[in-house]
Amino acid sequence: MFYSTRENYAELRDVIIPVDGHWMDPIALYRKTPPYDSASMKALPEAEKEVAIPIMFTDGDVFPADTKLVWPYMCERE
Repeated sequence: MFYSTRENYAELRDVIIPVDGHWMDPIALYRKTPPYDSASMKALPEAEKEVAIPIMFTDGDVFPADTKLVWPYMCERE
């Protein structure tokens, strides 16, 4: 997974490649603020390493309700 602060990208054989792209830790996708790369995330203080991952339940409800991005698998309620 890659990210870039630029809007430019290239397309090569159905693959989108961001200009000035950087490797992104997949869990960082759920962070609301940088850093997004694995090395920087690892260097964060313990209190800042926790990442809340929004989910969608099998009935279609999402948590938190205002999220636009969810974990790619539906979850069962307990």
